[in-house]
Amino acid sequence: MGLNFALLNFLIHSETFQKPSGSTDKRILEIGRLKNSMSKKQKKLISRKYSIPYEVVNSDPHAIYRYFGFKTINTLDIDNFEGADVIVNLNLIPERNKYFEYFDLVIDGGTSEHIYNPLIALANYFSLLSKDGHLIQFVPVHNYIDHGLYQFSPTFFWSINTKSIQLDKFHLSYRHKKQNRYFDGLDDLVKAHLFKLYDGSAMVNLFRFTSKTVVGLTKWSKKDNLDLVEFIFNSNQEIYRKKWNNDEILFKLSFNHKILRFFISFVYKSNFTLFKYFFARIILRLNEHNYF
Repeated sequence: MGLNFALLNFLIHSETFQKPSGSTDKRILEIGRLKNSMSKKQKKLISRKYSIPYEVVNSDPHAIYRYFGFKTINTLDIDNFEGADVIVNLNLIPERNKYFEYFDLVIDGGTSEHIYNPLIALANYFSLLSKDGHLIQFVPVHNYIDHGLYQFSPTFFWSINTKSIQLDKFHLSYRHKKQNRYFDGLDDLVKAHLFKLYDGSAMVNLFRFTSKTVVGLTKWSKKDNLDLVEFIFNSNQEIYRKKWNNDEILFKLSFNHKILRFFISFVYKSNFTLFKYFFARIILRLNEHNYF
């Protein structure tokens, strides 16, 4: 777990971290004790791009939080072996405690994949958030075999179904020290089920043909008190929920969608591994966005 380049970049790029204009008393909860895991080059890049003093970016994450106006800083864990002061078993249904709906921001920098009940862990995070608070997550998506208990398909995040929670941003990014690009995981072109064949989207299924490791970065907003029953029991895979409700399964195909469908069909039908690799990389590359 760490405050790495991709996570800090996402926090600033998504305007979750903003330099306060006056006196603030924002409250932040980190899940597990995070360490500053950025390289010297990455710290300089963040410092230069966002005009943040290098000594701040080079500091302990708590100093970085304070720079962005978070005066109340707590750490959650199942035990206090790393100095956590909020002790919670994230496998258990959340219960009211003194931190219930207390925090303005919760950061999960790499814990959810290590919890046997990730949806219950999410419910715990949201129960600790105040109304209009935000949850930020950094999770493994692809090529993280045996890193933890789970890797998360993008459809996991698309499928959470409750009015109290809103997925504001979802970025997919290659896990690489020099990687400054991302995919917009809420874009229709990324989410589209182009052939009625996929449990997930056609675009993100292309990751399987690349050699890259992929992470997901999410920004959630809490709009109202969490309805635990709705959150835990009504969240089903989006494509099937649409079928049950007789909703439109396919996105309306634009000209670009039709071109994409044509080329993706070649990738899937080809028996040549190198062909799949190179064409999948090209198609994905054309749909990347730049942080810098």
